[in-house]
Amino acid sequence: MLSRFRNHKNKRKEGYFLKNGAVMLEQLIHSFNGNCNPIRMYFGKELKKATNNYNWDRMTHENWNFQLYKGVHDDHEILVKKFEGDSNSCMDPLELITNEAAIASNMSKQKNVLKLLGCCLETELPTLVYEFPAKGILSHHIYRGSQLLPWQTKLKIAVEVADAVAYKDRGSCSCSTMARERGSSIDI
Repeated sequence: MLSRFRNHKNKRKEGYFLKNGAVMLEQLIHSFNGNCNPIRMYFGKELKKATNNYNWDRMTHENWNFQLYKGVHDDHEILVKKFEGDSNSCMDPLELITNEAAIASNMSKQKNVLKLLGCCLETELPTLVYEFPAKGILSHHIYRGSQLLPWQTKLKIAVEVADAVAYKDRGSCSCSTMARERGSSIDI
């Protein structure tokens, strides 16, 4: 009985991997004519271990369709973006995720955008893995700080975010949206 359960679970993972991998590859080729930076493939087990089984204490942010978890993999801090399907969304969640991965892989050279390290395709919806921002997540500095930021700092943040958006727009991206959670290493 246990063997049959494992086989079913492995077949389901394999099905997710093939489906998600095909959509991801198609999006990467379509969006940038095949010219994108390579990303690493992570196993689900690796990400569970890195995030202590997606422990609530490791969650850094939660949104309507994803959670961000801080983790450690190979002695490096990572940010794991785990998605949930939303039946109320007008867009296909898989399309949104693969679009984000395509844009993020192309923008990995931009200094003020989180670097996409890779993804896990074994889950129902792909899980994205980013570098952990050394200076913390920008929204935490803006919204959770006990002090208001000086206007010079706010202006610097606005200019650097605008630079990141302009960098995206100057690229050869044919993606329709930029569905990115803006992380940053902007000096504050």
